[in-house]
Parts: sequence; structure tokens; C-alpha cells
Amino acid sequence: MPYLEHEKFTDYFLNFKMEDIRIYIFQLLNCLDLIHSINIVHRDLKPDNFLYNPKTRKCLLIDFGLSDIVNIYNYILNFCNKVIFKILTI
Repeated sequence: MPYLEHEKFTDYFLNFKMEDIRIYIFQLLNCLDLIHSINIVHRDLKPDNFLYNPKTRKCLLIDFGLSDIVNIYNYILNFCNKVIFKILTI
């Protein structure tokens, strides 16, 4: 994994302007979109696991220890089973 010079979230988030927040969220959502497109769910998303350099506006999503590969068909089947169970218990 490449090294990314970054700052602690608590050191820079209080000084963020609206544009900085927009870029931060955009970068985070791009990272999530990329891993979700290959059926990976991070499952431990928090500021400490999203390294961000406010000066260069570069980011890195780290710590995939709790991540999981999602099979979309099993997810849909599981969801449908829960809905059917709730309907039957009403």
C-alpha cells in the first residue's frame, strides 16, 4: 500500500469550509463506490480508516480487516426472507 502523508481528522475538520466538506465527502463516496463495484463491503468505516490530506486533497481508505465480499444474490435472498418473515408474523 502506498504511503499517504495525512493529518488526523480531529486536526483539520473544525477548519473545513463548505467546499472542503464537499470534496471530503466526494472522495469518501468515490472510494466506497469503487470497492462496492467489486462487491466488497468495508464494515469499519470511520475517520481513522479514511486517510485524507487536506492540502493535496488525496485520500486512502485503509483497514479492510472486517471487510467482506458480498454476493448480491444472497443479499437479495436474505432481504426477501426477512420481509416474508415479518409479513407472516404480523
